Amino acid sequence: MKRRFGFIKSDWTKNVLALAEMYDSKGEYAKACRCLWDCAIRGKDYGAVAILGYYYAFGLGCQRNYKRAFQLNRIAARHGVSEAMRALANSYFVGEGVKVNPKKAVKWYFKAAILGDALSQYDLGLSYDYGQGVKQNHVEARKWYQKAAEQGCAMAQNNLAVCYMTGTGGEKRLTEGIEWYLKAANQGFALAQYNLGRCYEDGDGVVQSMKTAVEWFLKAAERGHAKAQCVLAQCYESGNNVVQSIEDAIKWYRLAANQGDEESMEALERIMTR
Repeated sequence: MKRRFGFIKSDWTKNVLALAEMYDSKGEYAKACRCLWDCAIRGKDYGAVAILGYYYAFGLGCQRNYKRAFQLNRIAARHGVSEAMRALANSYFVGEGVKVNPKKAVKWYFKAAILGDALSQYDLGLSYDYGQGVKQNHVEARKWYQKAAEQGCAMAQNNLAVCYMTGTGGEKRLTEGIEWYLKAANQGFALAQYNLGRCYEDGDGVVQSMKTAVEWFLKAAERGHAKAQCVLAQCYESGNNVVQSIEDAIKWYRLAANQGDEESMEALERIMTR
């Protein structure tokens, strides 16, 4: 859960909140934590309670304590803080501070999603997409991806693009799929950049252009996407729309191999044993 100090609105907490935010920005989390407890207890501000849940989940200014994080998020969630609802749902999914319960996770994702929380809308879409905690329903998944995507969630934009490109959960619309890939890719989302590269490589929804494909593979590779690194290495090895360079090929194969990409591991072994 991203810390959002701005949603605390009571007059009494404003000065203490500003102090907490200052300490947080400086990495002085113990001081920020004390300020937040002051807001939570004296000011009875549930936004502060939600941020404290984040602090305990990640051990910021306090000892990491998933159970306490869960308890704090539950209090804040019951008082309408959507970020806490999402954090609570995440806890139920992974079993941090509570027993794993995907059905309860989906319940809290839904509560946050209808309040407009984009990440919860995305997570709810994932739940429907994979049938986790709810009956699998690609139509519902696509609907929630759409809502999150329209709020700028890059992960949802990428998944919505997949839905449009494949016709999952609705009509197949290649042009709209490319548009959503592009929106996510322009936010620096590596998976979307890689997927867009594949579209240009195959001419799927766009005019085929290996030159443009390589440009997107490079962007994704620079952001650490292992498959993009592998594909880029292949381009350098063969000289496909780049100046052939075994040195650069080895560099990108090695980066992908270090992330466990088996194809890159095999390629490195092949090159090194020539």
